[in-house]
Amino acid sequence: MAQRSNGYIIGFATAVCVVCSVFVSGAALSLKDKQLANAELDLKKNVISVSGLKTAGEDGQLVITPEDVDTFFKPESADRVELGYVELKTGSLTDEATVTAYRSANKGKCEELPAKENIAKISCLPKYKEVFKVYKNNSVERIILNVEGKGLWSTLKGFLAMSKDGQIIQGLTFYSHAETPGLGGEVDNPKWKKLWEGEKAFNGNEPQIKIVKGAAPSGVSTDGKIDGLSGATLTSNGVEYLLNFWLGPKGYGPYVKTLSKGS
Repeated sequence: MAQRSNGYIIGFATAVCVVCSVFVSGAALSLKDKQLANAELDLKKNVISVSGLKTAGEDGQLVITPEDVDTFFKPESADRVELGYVELKTGSLTDEATVTAYRSANKGKCEELPAKENIAKISCLPKYKEVFKVYKNNSVERIILNVEGKGLWSTLKGFLAMSKDGQIIQGLTFYSHAETPGLGGEVDNPKWKKLWEGEKAFNGNEPQIKIVKGAAPSGVSTDGKIDGLSGATLTSNGVEYLLNFWLGPKGYGPYVKTLSKGS
């Protein structure tokens, strides 16, 4: 076959594509376990970042190492983080085996929400959701809730740390989003995240999170009002809505009520 014929060109291109696809697929499969391990490590680092177990250095930077993850997620450590699961509808804790069995049997089944209830704009509501308990000297100091919701361009996924009675915010971080750098991406700004610490999450039984345009009232740290992100109104709204949703009756609200009663 002539090297400049159409058949030769098509055959050669097909062979190159097949070889490259096999190579890429093989690389992806061989790296899959490492990618999953790195993703889990990053997730645990974000949990620790709002746990209060690790403090920032003299330069103000909070550095969390793989060794810290091993230490703080070790069951026998006096200062540790424990992963648990909450049945959202009842607010009751359950074990991992029950959740795994349910998810396996139901293959991702979850509840579709009416638009007026779905202020966080999540795809659907799972039956069970993760919760982390933070222990200091073997006593529960705070809880960490796994939250998510729609921003401007992406789904923001993060962790909200609360006091052990579920009333006071003690930290907020997002581990996954694709908001605009310098605008909505400022949800990662340590100064903005610091503003959340000490805010009262509820007014009575209702979540009261409000991100205001400009600066929130000065001298008030318990009214649930936080400075807005400049030039990122839709991202700010997304954070406000997702937090109020997950603290509400469809989210962790029933569980938080058990905490406020001392359960």
